[in-house]
Amino acid sequence: VLVENIYRHAEEGKTLREASIIGAREVAMPLLGSTATTLGAFVPLVFWTGIMGEFMGYLPKTVIIILISSLILSVGVLPVFTAKYLKVTRRPSGEAQESSFQQLPIMKLYRRVLEWSIDHRYIALAGGFGTLIATFIAYGALGHGTEFFPEIEPDRATVSVRAPDGTDLEATDAVLRQAEAVLSREENINFYVAETGIAGGGDPFEGSQAVANVGRITVDFLPHETRVREGEKPRVESTNDTIERVRAGLASITGAEVEIAKEQQGPPVGAPISVEVTGDDFHELGRISSKLRRDLAKVPGVTELSDNYRVGRPEMRLRIDRGAAKRVGASTQEVASAIRTAVNGTKASVYREGEKEVDIVVELAPEYRQDLQSVMSLRIPGREDTSPDTYSVPLSAVASYELAGGSGSIRHIDQDRVVTIGGDVSEGFNQNAVQADVVKFLDGLELADGYHARLGGASDEQKESESFLGKAFLIALFLISIVLVAEFNRFDLPLIIMMSVLLSLIGVLWGLILTGTPFGVIMTGIGVISLAGVVVNNAIVLLEYVEQLRGEGRDVRDALVAAGMTRFRPVMLTAITTVLGVLPMAIGVSWDFLEMKAVIGGTSAAWWGPMAVAIVFGLSFATVLTLVMVPTLYSILEDFRLFRGRLGSRKSKPAAATEVESPSAAQ
Repeated sequence: VLVENIYRHAEEGKTLREASIIGAREVAMPLLGSTATTLGAFVPLVFWTGIMGEFMGYLPKTVIIILISSLILSVGVLPVFTAKYLKVTRRPSGEAQESSFQQLPIMKLYRRVLEWSIDHRYIALAGGFGTLIATFIAYGALGHGTEFFPEIEPDRATVSVRAPDGTDLEATDAVLRQAEAVLSREENINFYVAETGIAGGGDPFEGSQAVANVGRITVDFLPHETRVREGEKPRVESTNDTIERVRAGLASITGAEVEIAKEQQGPPVGAPISVEVTGDDFHELGRISSKLRRDLAKVPGVTELSDNYRVGRPEMRLRIDRGAAKRVGASTQEVASAIRTAVNGTKASVYREGEKEVDIVVELAPEYRQDLQSVMSLRIPGREDTSPDTYSVPLSAVASYELAGGSGSIRHIDQDRVVTIGGDVSEGFNQNAVQADVVKFLDGLELADGYHARLGGASDEQKESESFLGKAFLIALFLISIVLVAEFNRFDLPLIIMMSVLLSLIGVLWGLILTGTPFGVIMTGIGVISLAGVVVNNAIVLLEYVEQLRGEGRDVRDALVAAGMTRFRPVMLTAITTVLGVLPMAIGVSWDFLEMKAVIGGTSAAWWGPMAVAIVFGLSFATVLTLVMVPTLYSILEDFRLFRGRLGSRKSKPAAATEVESPSAAQ
């Protein structure tokens, strides 16, 4: 904007020094205001808290630093360079230059459209807002839903194996080898690494620890065709298709829970489907979660369900018959002590050799306690009341037993015991739509008193992000409004500019429809907030010049047409350069700095695409709105001013007549 304004003055015959001074002075305040409005859009994002704030916080901070630097460069440095190095083909006069530029076909077309819109301003206004309403209706019918994060094709996956507690390494390894056999049939897999006795990978609660009954296989797929190096083979299909086929193959493995999970992209927000079941009794929670897993599997799009309910290792629970123990002269304490000594051992003494001490532990030999019958045959000391002599009886004479699972790790949320059911969304299903079906299912669920089930995980993070971005958008609009009011010292012109922000949503929604892009809560949301700060810049430059021409005595229509024709070039240049800067992300083109080559598609394009689509289409449409609808709204505003002025003058006439007639009446 600044260089174009200096260039225009130089073309009109001014010296480069004069053109640089005058041109920079004319647009200094508009540039300051436009930069401040863009900063106002990004400043609220700096205060984003939580996991998402940590993950996305670098974006607003980077933009703010760059914007401030660009303002300093534009106002403080560029005029110096233009005064010395700018090359200009001078015209005989400013009028000659204007007539030459305005003879272009696009300028003639723009002038006709602008004049028609101003002359038929109420029809143009109705058309603009009618288009906005029609766009919302069209998006409701043709939109592609919403998503929390863009769906990105994973490069890795993890196969998790969990056998029943107490399973040894050999049995777990046998299950793991069956899973390896399924993986070995896939051509799309580059390599995989299997580890027996290592938990983690699929479940964020597990961490990485040595457990005999678990294992995992880390799967690395062939590289995407955009990242293939010399000698490497590109992937033969989408990794999502490969994962679905592997999942079907793993379902035939028995004797253990075998699951495959995609590599998680973005911040750790939890599984796409995460149902939290809370209550008091841990084993009842396990029963409820088991039933819920079966029911949730019937919801379309829900797949790979698992839970973190663990019963622990099997236990042999003894119940002592106090009556029988009393009859044989054995107390409960003596029975428990005998069992403890036989199974775990009892420290009898200490063997000392010099300064070295070794505990002497008395316990039953392993061959006499390796099965249930051996344990129940343990001899328990007893005595008769009338005799000091002792004798022994088998444990089965004074106790019975039952087999049960011990309590595993018990997790809590807000001090409530909880079992979490995690799942994924099948390929081809929209995550938000599936989550809505799960919520509908949970709302109709009837559980015992004190037990509750709710959708959490990624759903909670999404709700928090939606709430924050909604507030950030409102705060951004408020900050932008404050800047505009301070710049124009009026409340009506900022209202016109803010209307252009609202109408820019037409371009955003049609962009999502035409490109088949879902509305991303994070990326599209940030794009809309960014757009709010960018859209107002062109309107500020245009209205500043309108006010300048009005101050010189030109009428409203003439000032609007002249300002539109004069500011057409800088407004279009600003919009085109911005769109061209973001367009590569929108069409999926990026630069691989490791290989130093252009890349089409890939992870980067999928990640930033929704934000770029919002900015490209929104700004393109908003630029047309700025050049046509902003002058139209300004002319409507002038109509209201004139109407208010006439209304005020009519009210003041009777009062004036009374003041004139009063002296004659007194006479």
